[in-house]
Amino acid sequence: MADQIQLRRDTAANWTSANPILASGEFGLETDTDQFKVGDGTTAWTSLGYGGIQGPQGIQGIQGIQGETGPTGPQGEQGIQGIQGIQGETGPQGIQGEPGEVTADGVFTLTNKTLVAPIITGTVVEDVFALTGTTPALDPSNGSIQTWTLTGASTPTDSLSAGEAITLMIDDGTAYTITWPTTTWVNNAGAAPTLATDVPTVIALWKVSTTLYGALVGDGS
Repeated sequence: MADQIQLRRDTAANWTSANPILASGEFGLETDTDQFKVGDGTTAWTSLGYGGIQGPQGIQGIQGIQGETGPTGPQGEQGIQGIQGIQGETGPQGIQGEPGEVTADGVFTLTNKTLVAPIITGTVVEDVFALTGTTPALDPSNGSIQTWTLTGASTPTDSLSAGEAITLMIDDGTAYTITWPTTTWVNNAGAAPTLATDVPTVIALWKVSTTLYGALVGDGS
């Protein structure tokens, strides 16, 4: 009858749990994995390497044919946009060109505008305004030509600003008198004119700085 040789054996889990030290040359078999370890008399089970006789490496087989490239996967989501760089300094402003000529056709309202050397073709139409009452304001904003039919002794007020002027036509058929605001008369011997009763008396009024000037236009006294 032949002798029976048995190796120490157990499941891998039990070997790990017990973690014994195998004697030098002693075999330990894992019954559920068919792997074994050979002890060295000092190293615990879990620190031993698995044993086995390894044969020489075989010749590498022929590489198989490369398969076709698979379809391209869907594009991923766009990443977060990077921080915008600092804006550079604004360059110096260029020299402004000279203004071109403007041709105004039709009706334009120019308020507080300065016209430099304008060329006017045609007739300039001035506003004509009729004064009323006995204490009217001499105001060029009403019109540069003003008429006034006297209805009694009158005292007009000065509403001219520097650089403004009025041509005033006075109709006095009843010999009424006018008390003028402080006025420097440049003709008629430096005195206010005497109003005619048969034809209108024409007077020019204008202001330089704060001084109101007046002049009798045409014949009169």
